[in-house]
Amino acid sequence: MFKNARQFGMNMRQKLGVNARKNVKDALEKSVNEVRNVAVESIVRNPRRGPEVRRRGQTFNISRAGDPPAQDQGFLSSQISVEVKMSSTGGIGKVISAAPYSAALEFGTVNMGARPFMQPALKKSQKKILQIFKREGIVK
Repeated sequence: MFKNARQFGMNMRQKLGVNARKNVKDALEKSVNEVRNVAVESIVRNPRRGPEVRRRGQTFNISRAGDPPAQDQGFLSSQISVEVKMSSTGGIGKVISAAPYSAALEFGTVNMGARPFMQPALKKSQKKILQIFKREGIVK
């Protein structure tokens, strides 16, 4: 990753001043929460433009391939969480979907087209994430 992680950490602390670690953590937390919120919103607000199916005695439309998954009982959206871990040289932020079928929805299967919700959320959030990191003084 970096040839000299220690030097990189020292340069970042010097550039960001006394609150370098706090600024990085704050930016990561705000960024992962932005992506999480966009992913959840895409599921909750899906207009269900796909085919009609019958499940559990009810008939309704499902999401179509290429659209985010449509909310059914709310389990998928309730399982999307965030994690921020800090180290001596910086930090890493993760948006995690713990629903066991998340990968099948995101990438599709041999029997079902993908219904991505995480990757589009990250893409949609890119500009806002950059603004967050600028506000925290991490990038120019």
